[in-house]
Amino acid sequence: ERNQAIEKLRLNILYFNQQKKILGLNPVFVRSKSAIQSMILPDESKFLNAVNLFAKHQIKIKTVQFPEVPKHQSRIRISLNSSNTFQEIDQLFQVILQIVYS
Repeated sequence: ERNQAIEKLRLNILYFNQQKKILGLNPVFVRSKSAIQSMILPDESKFLNAVNLFAKHQIKIKTVQFPEVPKHQSRIRISLNSSNTFQEIDQLFQVILQIVYS
């Protein structure tokens, strides 16, 4: 069961990174092959909009802001896990696309 969870997490990370590339979102993210994915949102209003939009869609995220990171480098940290479905990841990207292109 543990090996299945590890393999599912690996597949979720791979799927996330593939979708990120297909959707042209690589420049918005810190390069990562781990379960932790970080969006950089230098614009404060876009950052606050993102936090609100994730909350509205009940997507759990962690925020990282100055002084933890340099000014204008605020981040939204997304943690993938083995229980995520590809459909949930697709829904996550719909929210991310709203944030990036709003």
